[in-house]
Amino acid sequence: MQLAISDYMKNSCVTMLNSFLQEEKLGKYRFDSLSYRNLRQSFVDYTNASVNLYYAILFSDEPRVRAAYRALEDGVDIFDKVQERILESYKGGVFSSRHITRPEATHPLVIGGSVAQTAIFGPANLDIIIGLPAGSTELAFAHKFGQQVLNGRVPELLLFPVSFHSSKNEFDNATDVQNSILRWVAHHKERIEKKRILIVDDNSSTGRTIEAVKSALDRVGPKEVFVSISEADIVRSELDRNNPCRSLVASKAAYNHSIHVLPISRSLRKKTDLKELTEIRKMETCTRSRYLADGNSFSEKVIGKVYLDLIRNPTERVLEEVDPDQTIRKFQKTALSNFAPVEIVYQGEKFNSVEHAYQAMKFLSTTWSEVSDKHIEFINKKLEDTGESVTRADLPHIFSKQSMSPGASKKVANFLRRLNYVRSDWDDVKVPIMIDLLVQKFSTSEYYNVLKGTGEKYLIEGNTWDDTFWGECNGRGRNFLGRSLMCLRSHTSEVLSTEAERIREKLIAF
Repeated sequence: MQLAISDYMKNSCVTMLNSFLQEEKLGKYRFDSLSYRNLRQSFVDYTNASVNLYYAILFSDEPRVRAAYRALEDGVDIFDKVQERILESYKGGVFSSRHITRPEATHPLVIGGSVAQTAIFGPANLDIIIGLPAGSTELAFAHKFGQQVLNGRVPELLLFPVSFHSSKNEFDNATDVQNSILRWVAHHKERIEKKRILIVDDNSSTGRTIEAVKSALDRVGPKEVFVSISEADIVRSELDRNNPCRSLVASKAAYNHSIHVLPISRSLRKKTDLKELTEIRKMETCTRSRYLADGNSFSEKVIGKVYLDLIRNPTERVLEEVDPDQTIRKFQKTALSNFAPVEIVYQGEKFNSVEHAYQAMKFLSTTWSEVSDKHIEFINKKLEDTGESVTRADLPHIFSKQSMSPGASKKVANFLRRLNYVRSDWDDVKVPIMIDLLVQKFSTSEYYNVLKGTGEKYLIEGNTWDDTFWGECNGRGRNFLGRSLMCLRSHTSEVLSTEAERIREKLIAF
């Protein structure tokens, strides 16, 4: 019971700390704000105590259990202050609900084993441990605990919130990420110089973030820099080695102290057992009942057919079996792309492409009065390279502006999404909206002929921007757009034209 309660407390503190540090992951370090730095350090200490409590209970270290519990009891007001700050930031649009991070995924026993392995067989006399939130916050604290228990040393702990993987869509370009890393290292130069440093991470397939951090540290002259990764991602690394879409693969040397293989890497395709077959049949029955009943609309039936295809034919399996010569794997800059120019009429408004209309539907009409002047200023900064700008008067029809390019509309919508302006039911309505828009586009003779001209080729919306719902990236993804187009391809132009007319006329409050 003690272990379960302490695990809950630990996960709560780590999750709160990861969320608190979200702005730092975007390079907003606030080095000059004394109040922020004091609150940050206090909550780092508090989270450290929560991690110490859990692992002290796990290893039956009673003195450390008592010390950690006292620290948590004495510092409970710090937890409340951080919680209040996070809620204020959330309401102010600093970050959205997707930044409220879940507890870290690595199992505590894996963390404990990796910590022991590194402490016993790894580098001795460490001065600093650097953790890379949000994936390795708990791991970093645990390494500090392990060094103290097993080596009698208490190295300094530095949390460096940076991740090329989780923040790649938040920065304008990779140079901004690299510059952010260099600024952090430069600020901590005096603490890093001539020190023996250990960088810890939960797992890494490419090693890109770790290599960038290590390279930046080397600029200020540490004595030595070591790396310890708790879970080896060796199978995916080996697969990526032969994947032209992946330019970086983590060195095997990074896995010297790993004690576990990342579960996702254990097999290319899991065996199908009776339980899985039963679950597949249940999903198929549910899909037919919900989308394919006689009274359902054309768009609903398209969605149902796509879901059935997804259940039966995962993209990973399709990619293994389909003939590359019978595949179209890129829509970008082609007539199949949502960016392709076409008049769309939806909810009583005209748009220049499917992309424009789709992005517009992410926002309710009541949203625009809530957008602050500061956020309009931010939008215009994002649009500087496009030559576009918007005013408050533009907002209600921003996505139907004749001069607004599809790319600019996506950029604006993504920024507003990060500020939490997207309608709360978007995940529920985005698929039927997209199908309605695609029906309109491909009901035109020009685009219908293009779609039919693809014959029986398998259509995949391959991309490099990690869209794994509508498309496929690095061999993963639902490819919902490609599957939808193949479904529409099976219908006559007369059917699509009839449905398109109905869609243009309807006004539905989703």
